[in-house]
Amino acid sequence: MGALLPWRSFRELDRLSREIEENFQRLRGRRASEHGPEEYAPAIESYIHNGHMVVRVELPGIDPKDVEIAVFGDVLRIKAERKERKEIKREDYLRRELCYGKFERRVTLPEGAHSDKIRANIKNGIVEITIPVAKEVAPRKVPIEGHGNQK
Repeated sequence: MGALLPWRSFRELDRLSREIEENFQRLRGRRASEHGPEEYAPAIESYIHNGHMVVRVELPGIDPKDVEIAVFGDVLRIKAERKERKEIKREDYLRRELCYGKFERRVTLPEGAHSDKIRANIKNGIVEITIPVAKEVAPRKVPIEGHGNQK
């Protein structure tokens, strides 16, 4: 019989956290809602580049005229719907992994964003929204103080 090892709570929590993250990655793009068992949620990314906040949203298969982009105060809202093809019956599918339905994604704009100068374009199913921002919004490195190898 092997030796008993002490329970390492943080190690166990770290393992559990990784396991949960892996499960979420497999389910990416789907989430529960009060409207039904699944709600479509496209992937987004945002970053600051050359004095602009850039928000990119994956919307393949959605007509740009069916996408609504609006700003309410300091919140950017992206709304649309990916519609199902009705000519194919549910029982005729061999595999079905695409997500359908309405979605709404919101992104908080940084202080100093010029929401009156927002531009959006689409290329290869990716909507890219650019918002001019104040120079103070640019990321900066924060040094870590203290000693690294304390015993």
